[in-house]
Parts: sequence; structure tokens; C-alpha cells
Amino acid sequence: MSEEEVVQLKTRGILYASTSFLVALLGIGLAFLPWGYGFVTIFLSAGGVILGGKAAQQGATQLGRWASMANVLPILTYIGYMMSYAPVEVGEYHFNAEVIETGRLADQSVFDEDVQAAGAITGIRMNVSPCQGEFIVRVTGKPNSHLGIYIPTQPTRECLAKITSGQTLDLTVLSTARALTGEIKSYRFSQIGPCVLEEVDMGAVIHGTACPSWF
Repeated sequence: MSEEEVVQLKTRGILYASTSFLVALLGIGLAFLPWGYGFVTIFLSAGGVILGGKAAQQGATQLGRWASMANVLPILTYIGYMMSYAPVEVGEYHFNAEVIETGRLADQSVFDEDVQAAGAITGIRMNVSPCQGEFIVRVTGKPNSHLGIYIPTQPTRECLAKITSGQTLDLTVLSTARALTGEIKSYRFSQIGPCVLEEVDMGAVIHGTACPSWF
């Protein structure tokens, strides 16, 4: 092989290695795509490793090896990023809920039309501190065809029916946070006064938006 051919071969190797490094950089950026789509970086990194191998074959042995190793970083970045979403910490918060209205709620429009068609609906309307956000829970049961039960469940309905206007109740909120950052991932209302809300009962919460200062 002539000296000129050796130079051309090594030049191609350097180009392959350079492209492999660029693929690695692109893969690191794609690892942070929302909704888990960062998994595409795995396929991209595979291509980067192949390019690094070709670089080594073309004479850029050391550079090709480093390029292949660099393409492992996007995969590790993606794994670490997804692990940060793991909900491993649960927090419990308590807030005051002032009961404004109980029984047949005056504003029936807050309920779905198909539920209204079945007759008057009873519920509980509250203001929850510190944001004084409106919080409405349906007491009248609504059938859930998927679960084969009424929501809220009968024990919950019986408990909620005992709550009267003017009471100040303790509202319990359970939150799930991201493992590494501590950012709130999700929350649910677990108890209103003495009434424990099972997860299926959450379908009875009509209005219940969390206040930004709650967590």
C-alpha cells in the first residue's frame, strides 16, 4: 500500500471517528426528550459505535476506540434521566377545608350531563386554604362499568353524607416526588375529614386542583 493510500485510509478513519463523536453529542441531547422518547438515543448510539469501529479499521485505531466509548455516554445519560423519574418518595400534607355547601348542590352544571340525567346529585363544596380553591366531591354514586361498582364506594358515600355545611375539615393530600430532583410527580386526595378516599373514590372528585403553594 502506497503512502498516499495510507493517508487516504487514515483520513477516512478520522472522518468516521469525527462523525461518531457528533452522533454521541446528538445522542446526549436526545436522551432528554419528553415522555420517554429519549430511548431513540439507544439506536443512535449503536450507529455511533459502528462508525467508531469503522474508524479503527481505517487506521484511526485510538480515535475510533474513544469514539465508540463516547457513544456509551448517551445511553447512560438516558438511564440516569429516566431513573430520576422513579417515584420513591411519598409526602403527606394537611390543609383546612371549609365546607360551603352540602346536599343537593345548587350548581348542578359541574357534573357530567349523563350523570345529571339520572336526577339531582348531592355533593360537598369546599374552599381549601391557603389558596381558597374550590373543591367539589360528588356524594351521589355514579356507576363505573369497568370496575362494576359505584363511585364513590358505599362506605365513602355514607361517611361523606354525614358532613354538614360550616364545618372545617382536614384535607389530606399524598404526593409522589421524583427520586433525584424532589419535583412533585403526582398527588391524590386521600382523606376528607373522617372520610378515607380509596383510589377508586378519586373519580368522585369533580374539582380538586392542587394549589402551587401546597407542596
